[in-house]
Amino acid sequence: LDLLDNIFDFYIDFKTFDFENVGFMTKRGNLTHRKLYALIHLWFIKKSLGGSLKNKKIIEIGGGNGLTAYFAYLSGVSEYIIVDIKTTQIIQFWNLSFYIKETNVSFLSENINTIVKLYDTKDYNYLYNKNYDLVFNADGLVEYGIKIAYNYFENFDKISKYFLSINHEDNILYAKNYNDVSY
Repeated sequence: LDLLDNIFDFYIDFKTFDFENVGFMTKRGNLTHRKLYALIHLWFIKKSLGGSLKNKKIIEIGGGNGLTAYFAYLSGVSEYIIVDIKTTQIIQFWNLSFYIKETNVSFLSENINTIVKLYDTKDYNYLYNKNYDLVFNADGLVEYGIKIAYNYFENFDKISKYFLSINHEDNILYAKNYNDVSY
């Protein structure tokens, strides 16, 4: 774990929920497969941005359970926005309230200056021309449906110069084929 701290440049804490009974118990908490995926995602984000995440501004499309946001928070990002559907935001808020305290996470509608913010999918265009360091998505573009996925991909350059997509490529829609799509 100390080696991972050096690689990621922050102290990795696998805080454990009471109900987590699957995973590998470490001296820093329960390492579940989802926490491992989140660290892998963060490693790719870090590599894409040239190393340090300190003071970086990142947008994640489809934030799952919020674990990548949690580790990004630990890494020192200045802002991390998750764009997702409202039902998933409830889970993200609950998880992130446990991991980083509820005072560090907010919904867009609250208009509170927190490091982690949860935006509804309909608010994606609100992020245009705000100059973020990276737009990130893991396993979502191949699941959203072509029109929704294409909208995210087609408009990311209004938010950031960089778009990082990590996909399992096990669906009908492949991220590598977006250049072949036209409307």
